[in-house]
Amino acid sequence: MTICFRCDANATIGFGHFYRCLSLANALFNEGLDCVFLLETDEEQIEKRLKVSPHQHIMLSKHQRLDGSNQKENAQQWLIQMGKYNLTVSLIIIDHYQIETLWMTIIKQNAERLMVLNDSGRIWNNVDFIWDASCYYEQEYSSISSTTTLLLGPKYALLREEFQHKPQNQCKPNEIKKHPVLTTNLMLAIGATDPLNTTEKLLSWLISLPLNVHINVLSTSANKHIPPMIKKYDNSRINFIIDSKSIALAMAQQQVIITAAGNIMWEAFSLGIPCALIKTCSNQHRNIELVTKTMKNVYLGEETTLDSDGFLKKLSIITHATQCSMLSQQALRLCDGQGAIRAAKLLASAIGEDNDR
Repeated sequence: MTICFRCDANATIGFGHFYRCLSLANALFNEGLDCVFLLETDEEQIEKRLKVSPHQHIMLSKHQRLDGSNQKENAQQWLIQMGKYNLTVSLIIIDHYQIETLWMTIIKQNAERLMVLNDSGRIWNNVDFIWDASCYYEQEYSSISSTTTLLLGPKYALLREEFQHKPQNQCKPNEIKKHPVLTTNLMLAIGATDPLNTTEKLLSWLISLPLNVHINVLSTSANKHIPPMIKKYDNSRINFIIDSKSIALAMAQQQVIITAAGNIMWEAFSLGIPCALIKTCSNQHRNIELVTKTMKNVYLGEETTLDSDGFLKKLSIITHATQCSMLSQQALRLCDGQGAIRAAKLLASAIGEDNDR
């Protein structure tokens, strides 16, 4: 039984879609299922990740790639590619904002089932599974077919494997109390590519904080802004963590992480690390709405409209020791890091039952 993932990653859309698909693929592989990635990206970092994984990947040439207006042609090209590899597909998992119903209808000729990773909250019909970690309530999907299986809420957040066997939060209460207003370890994690260079803007504001605040910048070599930033901020208070293979361990040593309201947020929550949230793309508003129902004052604003005074004022509230402790407990209640395992077991069971009929 083969499961195909249709996702992409690049400097514009970031790497989040790919990484959460890879987490689910790894969990499905552990359930005895083969996974294949259908990609239209030239990112070297993505190819490296797949080469060391147990998963096959297939690429389309540049002139055949999806541009939003060629749904039919693109789907037909993928059918040809899957035919070349003699793939018998039990399930295609789609994590791509440009793919429309027409594409799915055509591709289903070569797949028994379809699944959509749907953090936009869009209503999809004629799909077999919908994943939506930003939604708690089935009522939001009341208009779809009753035969569609829903995987809803942060308990299905698809985190990297290292967060499934996570280190403990290294931030001890007595350490916080030494600095009752400001934390000692802050992390900036604005995604793998950070196209607007929000990291440097925030860093220029954060260095005005007292000397007891140590700042860690988490990013990747795909972020073109990192090399000049490292040269500019040659400072013992600022540490750059680039292409780390131990992200969970690095994150566990922080008191607060400033991040976009995407997958890194869920990963931090699974460690019990409070987050100060920034909206870096439109689909993140649903995560922000869900989180701020229980976590007050954690949303800093949109990356394009932030100002230094407002940013630092809101951050001082979040980083207060009492607030940090409360937010840490709330974070752990929201996300336990086992979402990929949970989703893989559900999917493997459903596929197995169908094949036994």
